[in-house]
Amino acid sequence: MLKVKKIVLFFLLLVSGFVFLRNSAMAVDYIANVVFVGNKGSGKTYLCSKFLERDLSGINSRSFSHVLKNMGQVGSNTFALKVWDTIGEERYRELVEGFCRYANVAIVVLNLERVSNEDLDSFLIRNLDYYCEAIMKVSPNCGIIIALNETVPLTPIRRERVLSRIDLILRGILDDGHYANLAFLRRNLNDNEIKTLIEQCVRDALVHPDVLRSLSTRDDGINIIKVVSGSCSYSVEYV
Repeated sequence: MLKVKKIVLFFLLLVSGFVFLRNSAMAVDYIANVVFVGNKGSGKTYLCSKFLERDLSGINSRSFSHVLKNMGQVGSNTFALKVWDTIGEERYRELVEGFCRYANVAIVVLNLERVSNEDLDSFLIRNLDYYCEAIMKVSPNCGIIIALNETVPLTPIRRERVLSRIDLILRGILDDGHYANLAFLRRNLNDNEIKTLIEQCVRDALVHPDVLRSLSTRDDGINIIKVVSGSCSYSVEYV
């Protein structure tokens, strides 16, 4: 009987310890939603996996799902993120608006590997323009990070053309007060460099006073986001 009591006591202590650790991990000042969106094959799940340091292949391929990531101390506050991976199939695109309704940061992933120069404009309209329009429609304060997944390096001329087209699209979509930046995720970056780059983008957003203000007032999104990609000096600011 005594042995049984000891086993039960051990089990209760184990469970209570788990609950304590879980609650401690969740005792944060803010929880922000970070959403990866983009066309099929752009590399959303791949980049999300590197950011979260866990294998998501086969888990999120047919549905929306999220993983909790504790960011710890960022500035003077503690943060946890709900990081969402989404599907890129065309037939699910109408769900983007509903899914991004409560997004604080949307990471739009683009991959130009199979896009010719002739198709570049139409590709960006179908993808970058489409997703940014959908996000702004339901979450007008949401910050947008454009992650260009360079599985094939861009030539200087092509890079300049891409930057010009993206700048033109953003100027037609974003209202005054938004800040956008383009992060180049080059092919030669290792897993840790990819994680660090995306994490730095998010951290820079979380310490911005307008971001804190929107989160503290339980806004659906953020007013302005400042991102320093580390591998790209290009940025577009509308003030």
